[in-house]
Amino acid sequence: LASMHQAAVRLAAQGGVRTDREVDGPDLQAWASDVRPVSSAWPAASQAAAVQAARRILRETATWPRTPASHGLAHGDLHPWNLLYRGTRRDPVAAAIDFSDVGIGWRALDFASVLQYFRHPLAGFADHRPQYARLYEQLMLGYTDRRALWPGVESQIETMRQARWLNTAQWVLDVWPHPDRYPFGRPLLADLPERLASLG
Repeated sequence: LASMHQAAVRLAAQGGVRTDREVDGPDLQAWASDVRPVSSAWPAASQAAAVQAARRILRETATWPRTPASHGLAHGDLHPWNLLYRGTRRDPVAAAIDFSDVGIGWRALDFASVLQYFRHPLAGFADHRPQYARLYEQLMLGYTDRRALWPGVESQIETMRQARWLNTAQWVLDVWPHPDRYPFGRPLLADLPERLASLG
């Protein structure tokens, strides 16, 4: 993650980033305005939580300074299934795949993508919540081994974690033919208020 961000900053400084496409994310304006289509699988409590979360995200991101460290080219979907490894368990090397969502945006989104399913596992998948604090700490330590963190990054990660869940719900509602396409779809929609809640 740090290596990708370093490369993105270097490319931008050299004029090598030739896109103004935004990184993939939820349609925050539509969520915040409460104008998205309502699905029968979409609980009213989840709709209310999504509207409030979108408004909060828009309000908070409007105050963030856009620095080369915090804003620029981002992967946008760096969850654990988009990482491949080589080497040994003691000395692994990770590489990212699936750059279809890449674009310009907040780099905290990439942290949030890594952490999203560790903090709130999908139904039927491994539960990493008991190790979440350690995984979070190791992610931050590993990042700072290669690149400095910027002021406010932890608060930004929390906000982007909520944006990730809105985007995931939007994916289920808009892209899937029905919420039961995969077993985790309907529980994800029902549990969205908890997933959007602040970690406090």
